[in-house]
This record gives sequence, C-alpha cells and structure tokens, in this order.
Amino acid sequence: MKLRQTLPALLITTAVIAGGCNNKKSTGPDIVTETWIKNHIAVEGSGTTVTEAEGQKALEFLKLMEPGDTASWSERTGSAGNYVFKDLKNTDEKFHIESLKVVGLRMLDEDTPIADRLEITNFSVMPEDDVKINMKSMQIVLPEAEKMIEMFDQLDSGNMMNLQQMFRSGDANFTVGGGYIEGVSIESDEVNFNMDFAGWAEDEDERKMSLLIKNWAGSAEEGKDDVEFSVGLISLSGFDLEHYDNMFGNNIAGMNPFDPNVESMVAKDVKINADAVVFAVPKFEGWYSDKKDGKFYGYTTMPSMTIGFEGESEDPDLLKMKENLNKMGYERLEFSMDGKTFMDETNDLVEIEKFDLMMKDGFDLSVDYKVTGLKKMVTAMGEMTDRLTESFGADATPPDNMDPEALLQEAFSDLKIHNVEVIFDDNSILERAFKFQAEEQGVGIDLIKQQAKGGIMMSTLAAKSEYQAELAQDFAENMTKLIDEGGSFKFSVNPSDDLDVSKITEQIKTAQAAAIYGTEGVDAPNPDDIIKLFGIDFEHISD
Repeated sequence: MKLRQTLPALLITTAVIAGGCNNKKSTGPDIVTETWIKNHIAVEGSGTTVTEAEGQKALEFLKLMEPGDTASWSERTGSAGNYVFKDLKNTDEKFHIESLKVVGLRMLDEDTPIADRLEITNFSVMPEDDVKINMKSMQIVLPEAEKMIEMFDQLDSGNMMNLQQMFRSGDANFTVGGGYIEGVSIESDEVNFNMDFAGWAEDEDERKMSLLIKNWAGSAEEGKDDVEFSVGLISLSGFDLEHYDNMFGNNIAGMNPFDPNVESMVAKDVKINADAVVFAVPKFEGWYSDKKDGKFYGYTTMPSMTIGFEGESEDPDLLKMKENLNKMGYERLEFSMDGKTFMDETNDLVEIEKFDLMMKDGFDLSVDYKVTGLKKMVTAMGEMTDRLTESFGADATPPDNMDPEALLQEAFSDLKIHNVEVIFDDNSILERAFKFQAEEQGVGIDLIKQQAKGGIMMSTLAAKSEYQAELAQDFAENMTKLIDEGGSFKFSVNPSDDLDVSKITEQIKTAQAAAIYGTEGVDAPNPDDIIKLFGIDFEHISD
C-alpha cells in the first residue's frame, strides 16, 4: 500500500495531537471551547466542485453505489460527490451508522478516493466477542488533500530537498484541517475507554489552531498490571502553523524565538495509576501575555503535582520505594511550580524573573538568568544555513572561502550570558535523608553528616590548579555550612564582562585540538581561563 493511501488516518492522527487558537489574554490562559471548534469547522470543507461522473466513480470504488455484499443502507441522497447515507450497515450488521454525510467525494487517481468533509452520527461496532465501540458524532474536515498527498509523495520518494523547498516557498503550508469526536466509548476484555469530546480547528486568517480534550478516562491491562488514567481537560491555544512551515522547510531565520509557537496551554485533573503508583496534576497552566512594543511575559504555574501510592504493588522495587519514603516521613511526594519570564524582542532580551520548583516538606529551588542576543543568533544561524544550502545545491561542497565552523562561531558570538543564579533552600529534606541513612546503617545522625561533609571535602583533591582548588574549597565550605546550619545554598554565574558563548566554544575547540594533536603548534588554553569566564561563585545563606 502506498503511503498516500493512508492519508486520512495520518491526517486525523496528526491533527488530534496538535492545536491552538489566537485568543490570548494578559491575565491568564485561554481555555478552548467546544463552540469555538464547532463554529470554525462549520465554515470549512464546503466541498470541491465534483461532477456526477467523478462522484459515482468514487462510490463504485468504495462499493457504495448500490447495496450489496459489502454494505447496505435504507436511503442515499445527494449527487456530484455530496452524499448522505441513512442506516448504513455492513452485511453482517456488526457496524451501524445512523447517518453518514460525505462532501467532495472524488478519486484523486485510480486507487485513491478523497473527500473534503465527513460527518457521522451515532456510530457503533458490536461484534460478538471483540471490541465494542460507540460514538455519538464525528466531523472531520480534511486539509487540502491534493497538497498533502503531494507532500507524502515527496516523503515517500525520499526527496527531502524538494519537500523543504515546498515549505519554504509556501507551496506546502503545514495544515491539519479540523474535526471533533464526541461521546466515545470503547470496551473490550483488555481496554476500556471513554471520552466526552476531542476536537481541533484552525483559524485560517492567522494560521493558528486550537485543541480541546474533555473528560477522557480509561484503563488497560499491561501484562500483570492494570493502568488507569483520567484527564478532566487539555486545552492548547495559539498553535502557530507558520512555525512548523519554517521548521519543516529548514528555514531557521524564519523561526523567531520571540514569536511563541504555542500561546497558552491548560491541563486539569490529570491522574495516572500504574501498578499502584499514582501520578496526579490537578492543574497546570502556561501562557504568554500580549506583546506591546516588543515586550511580553511568559507564565507557568502548577499548584500541585503528587506522586504516591494507592493499594499495594507486587513489584518489590516499588514496595521498597514506598517503604523508604515512609521512613523519611512522606506518604507521597508533592511538588509545585511557578514561573515568570520577561521577553523583550526590541532589545533581544530573555530574563527569568522567577522560576520556583518546590517540594512540600522538602526543598525550594529557584532559578534566575538573563541572556541577550538570542534572536541575533537564530538569524545568523539561518543565514549560515541558507549559504550552505545554496552551496550544497551547486556543487555539493562549500566554497573554499566559506568556513562553516567560523560562521557558527560568529553566530554564537551574538548570544551573551549576563547572569545565572540557582538557589537551593533546604526545607527539611536533608535532615530527613540523614535520619534515614542513620537508621539504615544503625549509627547516629552526626556520623552520617560527618561522612557527607568528608565526601564533599574530598572533591577538593580533584583540583588540578591553585584556582580550581580555591573554587572547590569555596564550594565545600558553603555546602558544609548548609549541612550544619540549614538555610540555603546559592550557585551563581556573574561574568565580569557579558559572557560571549563563542568564547567558551572557541576555548573548548582549541583545548580539544591540543588534546588530539598535542600542544606543538597549538596555543592550548589554560583550563582555568575557561572556568574564569563564568565568574562562578558559591554562597551559604543562613535562615
């Protein structure tokens, strides 16, 4: 079977796993609605002009011209590629469709039927001893079938250069049409599955998509283990299709890092139970604010994520993990996350103002950093890729005056690191870990702490220079204070001059050359010079 003959299934699969819409807010993420999706689907797939002969040829190929050995129906209306079937059944009546509407049905070639739109109402499969399926309704709008089939033909033939050129020229814009299914249930001896709604639609004016899944739950047997899952809601909005045009077309210069490819996403009431291990996220949200004068914010928030146990597992490793957590005083592990990133396209700046990952009764971890030149770097890499592509297309080798590594080095010179800061705040996890190890070894907590500090101090022996020894000593002293006094441990990078990433790569490249070819004729850098570029500092902060 040709790849393109599997097009409808591939299109549907692709569409279900991606989505977005363009209704973003500054105060929080949007949640895509069923109404938004249905309204957009309603105006899509109006149908290609099909002659009566073309429509009948497709019906004959599908054996739907007259009731017969394959299928039967009580009524068929319509003409010229647009048809409605009532009470459609296969001959042994194991599947039944109350109503099937097909729009734009035609043959692309001798063995490939295509259509613009499918609408199904009350679909059921009821075999005697197999999977039972029920679906209240489904609507699918296929995206520009001829264009998609041409893309699959290029992929099938391995002609990736032609496929990339199609995307870059706009002849193969990435698209997934639209559709939805609702009221789905699947039952068998090994799998049970229910879903109220899953749908996606494209806002063609801005080439954005939306995706919504509501009330999805099921269970399956995995060997001896049962897996159960449930999802209250998944919503993606602002899924930028042009981003994927550039990605598939290898057009790096067109992939602006200050144009988020997804504007917001929301997940609610996600729960997975596998072999008595339960993973649960009541809510996760991520979104970008509206852009004003090139400035905007990115936000992420997850009030709670838990990992725990329900029931008893038969896996000895999982039982041991549960026992160890209980000894440390945890019935379950609970995490939360909160982040805020400032984006300034005008000044080519990305700055994390806040990123906090917290474990309840464990620790708080916060990260901050500031970099500039990200867009300049992407643009420079895109220009380099274009020049190399042009060269490879001409004679399959770069011209003598083009050094790809030098161009890459030049691109990285635009990316500068201003500062990085990571703070670990102990919130009883160290004390719990020391107590657990003391009980396991049958010794006192003070001895365990002394062993830990001894191991840290041993790291100073690995230093190969006076500067490295000073840095290792600084690390060890501040970690020792954290063990003895609690509080926080801070690691920071504060280069005296804004850290040019190309400087690091250049030093590493030279060091590698020296290691491979020896130092004769190679100005081998001092490793300390590379480390000093970062301006590394360690600090203990008391409570």
